[in-house]
Amino acid sequence: MQAILSLFIHANNSHMSHKTLIIVFLALFSFSTFFLFWQNAREMDPERNKDWWTLAFATPLEANDFSFILENHSNNTRFDYTILANKKVLLTESFIVTRGDSITITPPLAAHPDTRITIMVTDGQDTKEIYR
Repeated sequence: MQAILSLFIHANNSHMSHKTLIIVFLALFSFSTFFLFWQNAREMDPERNKDWWTLAFATPLEANDFSFILENHSNNTRFDYTILANKKVLLTESFIVTRGDSITITPPLAAHPDTRITIMVTDGQDTKEIYR
């Protein structure tokens, strides 16, 4: 920063030289670029000041596979899931996922043709559902 200020002080009082302007511009451009890349990397970090988790089918195109993936970026580590067929509970179990990890759960269920399957997962505060 002092180098930039000294360029302004040593420049001609009435006009800055072209070389000085280019150096100042490149210095400000470099600093701005570095700052923006640093800020973007910091905001893209899923663990930084964030509290969320996601739920999705492991194989979304396979209608007979009820495996699902939970990715945890929250402080909660204990999750419960319930599988329902036409609003009738088929299975309820619990599992543990530490912060920053993901887990694939494969429920021990056979396919139910022509039956709407709902998988509900809760962490005690939030509940998310996926449907087949």
